[in-house]
Amino acid sequence: MPIYHRTYSPGELQFINTSVYRRAPVFCSPRFCHYFSERLEEIRQKMHCLLVGWVLMPEHFHTYTTSR
Repeated sequence: MPIYHRTYSPGELQFINTSVYRRAPVFCSPRFCHYFSERLEEIRQKMHCLLVGWVLMPEHFHTYTTSR
């Protein structure tokens, strides 16, 4: 797996992508989707960032954020 060295600056768009454990399709469940969206909002408020967009797929997610 490649190691990417990224530099982030305040105000720039940041991309986060991750897969769930063993690529289990947990986001097929409305319960998991709801739980994820609640936790994402908590983190967004705590980190004071602007959530530009996010996508849930069955076994992974993508988020695009920027700091304020």
